[in-house]
Amino acid sequence: MAQTADTFYIDYKPRSYQAALHRGFSSTRNAIVIAHRRAGKTVAIVAQLIRDAFTCTKERPRVAYIAPTYRMAKSIAWDYFKAMLSGLHGVKYRESDLHIDLPNGARIMLMGGENPDRLRGQYLDVAAVDEMADCPESLIPAVLRPCLADRQGSLYLIGTVKGRNHFWHTYERALEHPDWFTANLKPDDTHALSEEDLRILLEEMGEEFYRAELLNDPSAAVRGAFYGETMRALEEQGRFCEIEHLKDHPITLSFDLGWADATAVWAIQTLSSGSVRVFDYAQFQHVPFSEILSQYRARADWQIERWIGPHDLDQHDPEGTTRHDTASNLGIWFEVCPRHLVIDGIEASRRVLQRCWFDAKATRQGREYLSLYRAQYDDKRRVLSKTPLHDECSDAADAFRYFAMATDGMQPRLWGDIKYNNAGVI
Repeated sequence: MAQTADTFYIDYKPRSYQAALHRGFSSTRNAIVIAHRRAGKTVAIVAQLIRDAFTCTKERPRVAYIAPTYRMAKSIAWDYFKAMLSGLHGVKYRESDLHIDLPNGARIMLMGGENPDRLRGQYLDVAAVDEMADCPESLIPAVLRPCLADRQGSLYLIGTVKGRNHFWHTYERALEHPDWFTANLKPDDTHALSEEDLRILLEEMGEEFYRAELLNDPSAAVRGAFYGETMRALEEQGRFCEIEHLKDHPITLSFDLGWADATAVWAIQTLSSGSVRVFDYAQFQHVPFSEILSQYRARADWQIERWIGPHDLDQHDPEGTTRHDTASNLGIWFEVCPRHLVIDGIEASRRVLQRCWFDAKATRQGREYLSLYRAQYDDKRRVLSKTPLHDECSDAADAFRYFAMATDGMQPRLWGDIKYNNAGVI
């Protein structure tokens, strides 16, 4: 970095597409960028935040870089900030809490999205969220927008595609608003990777992972997604269409009951042919269980026959009442899904999904959660585990799993003749 009395230059020369990003970031308060893997988006956002921190004219500017986790913020961006600011006099690095204090009184803060409450109560002039698809959906509206509001701060959202989740939907909405800067950078746009590199990546990643990570395809199955390929196959077969419930046919409601999480409910009809018609999905946040049940009981045209719930129906709420008690007081008797291994429930769900038809509109949110429900990644062993990641997709996936286990996974096995050997007495 070179420095004069009132000017300094960081060790960064943007490529043409990165320069276009900087022009876009500087032209509006809101920006969202989808970029393929290894496009240099993090380097570009670090340089932009340094520029914003120095050019902000407000008193004591505050700039935040937010990764999905605190650990990722340190491993991904901390060294970039230090390298670009190296040689500038008066910079103070606080590695214990990932803060950088600049000589003009500005502060750059690196944070993790897994604990958004750390940001509450602070003011921000600029916030950048890296890999937004892996951050909580509530991070932007519930935490960052209030932090930016009184200072009229800027918000930059960047990341790679991981299905049609909140990051992709934010991008789609931004396309319709002229006050948002948007970009969707693929390898042909950046030329950041050679044809040979792309060929090797395709061979090593496989087509699905390559389409998501390099071609920014939201319909590609997310890495480690339990139902991603199945859901995409159903879509290609036209199984997401308009489905009205049959008024003279019984309905099954399958619940995942949330305390801190959402309560998720699937409405399903199973035909004698074996076809499964999934015609509704709903989520309830901070709504009393009794009110949820009353809403469904009030639907006179719904012939609800089965109410399926998890084994924790007998857990007591803060008032000392169980969900079973609440339901029985309303004349509703739940069928409890027996305890089982989650992986067995996932296999049962895969079998049931093969027979499913979904209402395209009423089940959109639930279908997207099923498509994104995925395994945890083991950082130490660098493999996907069999344990599902607990995030906003879990409620919908668990509710569907309970239905699958109650209708398919727990069916008695059919036994043929038992053949005995002569090794002992039975």
